[in-house]
Amino acid sequence: METTQKIIRIDGKNINATEQDVPHNNLKYYPENPRIKSIIEAEFGGSPSQQQIESKMKSLEHVKELRRSIIANGGLLEPIIVKGNVVLEGNSRLAAYRMLSESDPIKWGNIRAIVLPDNVTEDQIFSMLGTLHIVGKTPWSPYEQAAYLKRRIASSRKPIEAIADELGIKKSSAVTYIETLELMLDNNDTEPSKWSYYHELKKNGSISKADKNYPQLNINDTIVERIKNNEYNDAQEIRLVGKIMGGSGETAQEAIIGYIEGDLSLQEGVELVESASKMSNILTKISAITHTLIKEKETIISNLPSDPSLKFNLQNLRQQINNLINE
Repeated sequence: METTQKIIRIDGKNINATEQDVPHNNLKYYPENPRIKSIIEAEFGGSPSQQQIESKMKSLEHVKELRRSIIANGGLLEPIIVKGNVVLEGNSRLAAYRMLSESDPIKWGNIRAIVLPDNVTEDQIFSMLGTLHIVGKTPWSPYEQAAYLKRRIASSRKPIEAIADELGIKKSSAVTYIETLELMLDNNDTEPSKWSYYHELKKNGSISKADKNYPQLNINDTIVERIKNNEYNDAQEIRLVGKIMGGSGETAQEAIIGYIEGDLSLQEGVELVESASKMSNILTKISAITHTLIKEKETIISNLPSDPSLKFNLQNLRQQINNLINE
């Protein structure tokens, strides 16, 4: 297939590139690609070798599925993106081609690529990746998006507001994503599947407030430790923890302490808080009725002789109260 000229729009600028077939045996994976980074970081740390990256990539189910798709289509539907000999975008496709070439190196020896010029900057690269995977058609996971945002802010002179606008997301969302990732990094937990747990924890105002109100309980640290130890079935259970932490009154305090110290299960803590909340609502309603009776006492007394229904309802109310008290 012949070489064609391409114009790539990156960060508001036109970049002249070429699309062509290139030998993939000399290409390298891009460790800083957020998807690659999330896949290999937990297993190999911060500086994996190309061999380690390739071994891991070839073991992934989505790469195996991609390999089958490439065979079915007779090649790539979308070219990879390369600068020099580094695959900025399309590392999974590279791994799939490497697998295919093991059985037929002639047929699968070249891969279709968009080759960027050498003067493309690191900041432009990350801008391009963000456009493709945050607002584009192949989104990264939330963990990968957060890693991208953190790296983009660190490598760019742009404020977070500008980067959020550039990607079409709210500044508050970008801030929460970065704070969630930092919480994971601070606790040495870089498992992408745990992202949603930490994200729910970071967003939950009730947990944050309780952590400040009960410093002796180390609430936040305790929940993080339980996340790391896989003690929650799913991230939605962090919301249930928030329900416990958001309770008020002596019973709620009992539930908070009991849950954090391990004397109450998550379900028991929730039930205790819900029971206290229900009783609080009942007392509020009783108080409102009492207040109305006192406030309208003279009106009620003056209307009793001429309003049989009023007298009947008051007698019924008295009977119901007596029944409750004497049960």
